[in-house]
Amino acid sequence: MCIRDRALYVREYRVGIGGQAGRGTTDPRPGEYWVTEGVVVNVTAIPGEGYEFKAWNVSDESKIVNPYENPLRVWVTGPVVVMALFTEAFDFTVSVSPTPIRVQRGRGASAEVRVEGTGELPKRVTLSISVPEGISCGILLGESVPPFSTSLTVSVSQGVGAGRYVLTLTATNGRRVKEFEVPVIVEEGPWYEQPWV
Repeated sequence: MCIRDRALYVREYRVGIGGQAGRGTTDPRPGEYWVTEGVVVNVTAIPGEGYEFKAWNVSDESKIVNPYENPLRVWVTGPVVVMALFTEAFDFTVSVSPTPIRVQRGRGASAEVRVEGTGELPKRVTLSISVPEGISCGILLGESVPPFSTSLTVSVSQGVGAGRYVLTLTATNGRRVKEFEVPVIVEEGPWYEQPWV
């Protein structure tokens, strides 16, 4: 009788996974794992409140395809450490000066629109405006990366009555949409420009 013993060895490598404390975490949870050679590990970055995923810091970049994809696929061929990096989430504010915009019937006026951004990675903001009937507007620069300023021009036809009107300025960045009310005061022109009754 012949007996043959066969030993099967499986090579495993240490995979360290981490997030940035207070900024975000990962799935699987941050820690050290032993993973069989040749296995592909999927790691998902989960941003905390007020943060967004930025990129992966990987000790051996040859084990990944794209450090900006989320989830990340790591091909385990040796020890590797994967760290999720997060950045302050982008946000923006819009201000209009002067407010209210005062304009005489049959005339025009202008105001400055200022867009400020927060966060470590500024992103493009698009501006558009909705106006009541008889009032027309134009935005000189409708899209840019904050901080930026642009001119808002307002023209009022002679047929618009004196009073308070509201323009709606919409600022958009991806799925984030903010609306701002811009008051316009339409005034009568000088007496000599009034229509004869």
